[in-house]
Amino acid sequence: MNKLLEVNSVMLAIFGISIFGAISSLSKALLKQQEKKQKEKEILNDSILMLKKANLAILHNKIYTQCGEFLEAGYICVDDLDDLNYLFNAYKSLGGNGTGETLYNKVAALPNRK
Repeated sequence: MNKLLEVNSVMLAIFGISIFGAISSLSKALLKQQEKKQKEKEILNDSILMLKKANLAILHNKIYTQCGEFLEAGYICVDDLDDLNYLFNAYKSLGGNGTGETLYNKVAALPNRK
């Protein structure tokens, strides 16, 4: 009977160590997976920020170019003003600066022609 208790004790110890090892391995795997997801999230956020900056630069260029043309002409068509308004609103919502707003306001104040 004493030998049976010893065998049971040894078996329980081995089983306990195995369970602890499995839980430890699982925890490490989950932690690795979480770190990988965090890295992917950071890469995605960086990509979104770069795309935002790229869109802002494109809108900036388009607004400055068009505003220069309209100011040089001294007038703007209603359709062109409407298109410029869409560009400017997107530009401003992305954090465009005050210079773009100044140019937009000058162009918006130009006389309208068909």
